[in-house]
Order: sequence, then C-alpha cells, then structure tokens
Amino acid sequence: MFEEITNPTWEYPISSFFNAIDINHMLTVSQGKLNLGKYEDVKNNGKHIYVKVLGEDFDGVKFQPERMPEPPSPYWTQDMLDLYKKWMDNGYPEKSS
Repeated sequence: MFEEITNPTWEYPISSFFNAIDINHMLTVSQGKLNLGKYEDVKNNGKHIYVKVLGEDFDGVKFQPERMPEPPSPYWTQDMLDLYKKWMDNGYPEKSS
C-alpha cells in the first residue's frame, strides 16, 4: 500500500495513520494534552508514540498489552511502522518540499 513512498511527511501518509477513534481516545486519556490529529503534538511526542505502536521499547523489550492503538483500531502494519520510523529519522517533515 505504501511501498512507493520514499519520503514520508505528516501531510502524507503519516496523518492518515491516526483515525477519529484514536484521536478521540488520546484526547480523553491525555485530558486534551495529546491530539493525534495535530502535527505539532505528534511531532513533539513522536518517539513515545512510536514505542507504543511498535509494542516494544528501543531495546526490543515487549510490553503488550499496552500496545497501541487500542481496539477497535487495528495495530499498525509493518509498512506503517517503517514509514513512521523513517519520518522520525528524517526530522518529522510536515510537507513535501
């Protein structure tokens, strides 16, 4: 689905990874402090979000069932995880140049 994307941006495809259920859930549990629909919020919490959707920390220690997103949203595919990591590694670009 995303295999031809070489330079992921917030505009596409990263923002599409967060659906309305995910956004509303995080707004509730964070008491409005984390809006997954806002670029700055996701950028500022990028590594924490990555660890949660990956389901393990950077040392490979698994911590399910805390993996996100919570049902009914499906876990991210490997393509989504790879693109999100690439987006972080590239400095969280908002739009294509």
